[in-house]
Amino acid sequence: MDELAVEARDVHKAYGTNSVLRGLDLVVPRGHIVGFIGLNGAGKSTMLAVLLGLLRADRGHVRLLGSEPDRVASLCGRVGVALHRPGLDVDLTVRQNLRVHALRYGKGRIRPDAVLERLDLARLAGRRVAKLSQGERQRLALARALLLEPEVLVLDEPLTHLDPGAVHGVLDVLVEQRARGSTVLLSSHQLDHVERIADRIALLHRGRVVLDGTVTELLTGKHGQPSYLVGLRTCDRGDAFDGIDVVAAHEQIASGERERLAPSIDFRGAALFRVRLVADVPDRLNARLVERGHGVLLLRPERASLDELFTRVTSDGAAA
Repeated sequence: MDELAVEARDVHKAYGTNSVLRGLDLVVPRGHIVGFIGLNGAGKSTMLAVLLGLLRADRGHVRLLGSEPDRVASLCGRVGVALHRPGLDVDLTVRQNLRVHALRYGKGRIRPDAVLERLDLARLAGRRVAKLSQGERQRLALARALLLEPEVLVLDEPLTHLDPGAVHGVLDVLVEQRARGSTVLLSSHQLDHVERIADRIALLHRGRVVLDGTVTELLTGKHGQPSYLVGLRTCDRGDAFDGIDVVAAHEQIASGERERLAPSIDFRGAALFRVRLVADVPDRLNARLVERGHGVLLLRPERASLDELFTRVTSDGAAA
């Protein structure tokens, strides 16, 4: 069995003169939740459509569960899909939509009750889709994608139109699905939710994957200048970092924030700094500070939010 759920190498796709994918590279092992994030127009939906064989790449190599895009249809329910426009039959009931989907793949004996319960749709099973809210339709699209217990779930903005309670319910279902062995490809603009459940993040910018790694790797500096919170015993030593070779920049954190960021420190005789390093060498920074006679009360990696990372990368011309 192929150990990769997704393999994409140097993928290009253009609409006329508009290049949407410009040499995209991506490898996804099985059993992960991968969050795809990026600005509108970054290529997220186009990438998913190419993987599914809905669009043909102009150039490059693409495989989903080891199959070329023109053979993805032959995977017989191994891939569950919920796209931004789910294409539900509005004249059928919720249950009938799921039964038709199962019959399409020769799985007519599958009963939809369990997946309806998982998505809190059991009470709506007999209601016509035309009478559902947008959020209910979104959950039905996900139920349809989950119905055949797929090996890969491809989800494009599955959290749109959901209220907060429904969002958390859907996120829990996706985590459960990973525990069952599925790979989840999740495209979303709701970065806080992606950060909560994703094993890996792929940030697309101008048609390429510009950052790809685990949430911890991305948010603690592996893909940029590492940032550390440093507490010093003497509160007036803002010049403590001047001339230290591993320090790229530093700033003192104002009193309103320092207690929240480092509640264990008594700030009556101390100060807190955010220090960016040229390399991830906190031991060297600590040694330099001690050599200069400074009392180091705290030295820990600062974990940025995914939203902060997103803003920094997508607003930086160097990321293009």
